[in-house]
Amino acid sequence: MSKKTQDNQMNEATAGVVDVKPVSDKKKSQTPKPERHSGGFDVTWMVLGLLIGLAVITSVINYVSENKARQLIAEFEARNPVPRIVVMDFDGMVEEWREAGEKDDRIMRGVALISKMLREDNYIVLDYKAVVTSGKKFNLRAFSLDTIEDMAINRGMDLDEEVKELLKEAEVQAKKMLEELTKEFERQQQSLSSPLR
Repeated sequence: MSKKTQDNQMNEATAGVVDVKPVSDKKKSQTPKPERHSGGFDVTWMVLGLLIGLAVITSVINYVSENKARQLIAEFEARNPVPRIVVMDFDGMVEEWREAGEKDDRIMRGVALISKMLREDNYIVLDYKAVVTSGKKFNLRAFSLDTIEDMAINRGMDLDEEVKELLKEAEVQAKKMLEELTKEFERQQQSLSSPLR
């Protein structure tokens, strides 16, 4: 028999028979396979992207905050510089100048000028009598009056005008102190004169 004849006979024999698949094949085909989203996004990628975005935003906020904090600290330090402190022995300086033959009006002018120059340079000036202890680096030695006047002139100060301004300022301060002392004295007098309760 030829091959063609065999195929025809096989077709005629199976003509009314239904094609049956094995049971295991039917179960496999009935369970749906999860579809892969090739064009959409997956939840895992969305969460990962969200976390990365939050990390970037947090880093930027921290960077900006730190820079702002540094800027605020720098501005504070510029407005409030660390004070420089000087301890002076005013009595000793005056005594040295008197021993050198200087007159009292020139001595007073020298003390006023050195005090003003130190104040302008943001020094806190303490009298050695008010200081319990200090290192030698804080002690300002006595200058000659010529040196103090030369320093003032080099700063462009008019010595006579500076003395007038300093005297006015000292007069105002003296009046305030006198008023405070007078008020305190009056309070003391009232407390002593009031009867005991």
